Amino acid sequence: TLLAKPLILYFTSKNFRYAASIILFCFLLSIEKSYSQTLDSLKQKDFSKLTLQELVETEISVANQIKIPLNESPGIISIISEEEIKNSGARDLLELLQQIPGFDFGAEWDNIIGLGIRGNNATEGKFLLLFDGHQLNETNFGSFSFGNHIFLNNISKIEIIRGPGSVVYGGSAELAVINIISKKGIENNGVKISSEYGFSDNATSYYTFQAASGKKFNNGLDLVISAGYKNAARSNRKIITLDTTIINYKDSSLIETGNISIQSQFKGNTTRLMYDRNLIQNTEAVGSVLFENLFASSENEIKIKENFVVKPRINIKYQKPWYFIENKSKEFYNSINSRYSINLPCYFELKEKLTLVTGLEAILDHSKKVNDTVIFTINNKREIDFYNFSAFSEIFYKSKIINITAGGRIEHQNIYGTEYVPRIVLTKKINKFSFKLLFNKAFKAPTISNIDYNNKIKPEITSVYELETGMQLTDELNITIN
Repeated sequence: TLLAKPLILYFTSKNFRYAASIILFCFLLSIEKSYSQTLDSLKQKDFSKLTLQELVETEISVANQIKIPLNESPGIISIISEEEIKNSGARDLLELLQQIPGFDFGAEWDNIIGLGIRGNNATEGKFLLLFDGHQLNETNFGSFSFGNHIFLNNISKIEIIRGPGSVVYGGSAELAVINIISKKGIENNGVKISSEYGFSDNATSYYTFQAASGKKFNNGLDLVISAGYKNAARSNRKIITLDTTIINYKDSSLIETGNISIQSQFKGNTTRLMYDRNLIQNTEAVGSVLFENLFASSENEIKIKENFVVKPRINIKYQKPWYFIENKSKEFYNSINSRYSINLPCYFELKEKLTLVTGLEAILDHSKKVNDTVIFTINNKREIDFYNFSAFSEIFYKSKIINITAGGRIEHQNIYGTEYVPRIVLTKKINKFSFKLLFNKAFKAPTISNIDYNNKIKPEITSVYELETGMQLTDELNITIN
């Protein structure tokens, strides 16, 4: 069948050698002897055994990369624990995120399911989806294909900012940030295998297989490998459209998803490799659309002094985004993209109650059209490069009266220019009462295809004012109003 055809990422020899060299370098970093010390223990909390008081005081870092209790974190935050994932009945990420306030999903082009946030269409690059630090959004439009995608068996927790995150995460975090954190080897401590089968109307609707194996060795190496495969149909229904066309979803809405991930942690270094493939049959047109990704990253945690920590990180991403197969009318979209990024965040504890987070980031995006006759409008060539440089800085001050978070991000791109976004957040917890007052500016950075369609395009700017107040009424009941 069409969905069973093997599809391979094709790279130029130059790019492949460059990527292979960096991946090899990342791998060597993960096994060499490192003299840095990690600040965070590998010991994980069992969220299912926490009291409500302990849960709201759980430290998270998604809002500003500093570990702060949930009810004092500078953002409107939701956390989905491993136990909640198990109890939710969700079979994939889409079904899980439907339980988050303000999140909803709808049909996009070519049988793709897109994300809506607080009533706004966020599909084209207005939300950031991270999986262990890998940005899963594709780089042509900034979208992600939800529905029968992303396996849940090896997820430790998901941290979600229900609001802007551009100051920390840049131009892909205009409306929300979803940060997926997988289990470490010590959490797996063995081999876990699961399989599911679903059927409706006397026909198979989906089947899936997932496996994970992990262990922490005596020498301190923490290693985990996970994989999954799913074959599904969105529906078995037959419908008649307004022009009397008959569509049978049973043979025109197939989805095939595969994922392999390897992660190692050793003496302050974390190295990750991940392959993800999502192939979707186009219900109302011919052929299929493919999203295929290869990710590699290496991150070190270097403790310069007791109060000064640096976490340099290298990310590499190869993609086939919106890659149309057996659909001649849309093959002009087909491209092979790559992204190389270097991030250098630094953490200073200036005083007992004052912390500074600052950093630099550099990104190179490259795109090459597959069809020899298709060119980019901005340079009339089949290939194009974009450069992005950014700097961010933010302070967190904790006092008896109020907690203050204030900072900003400046970002320059070689096509659309420079953008600056600030934010200031006031938070405080007094006994069982808490409140947050937030002002955020955020932006949606134009992506490769956005720029190709309009060479004079500028970032979209969002200003957000929020108030959240909450109170713990009993040992088992906490109410928040946002």
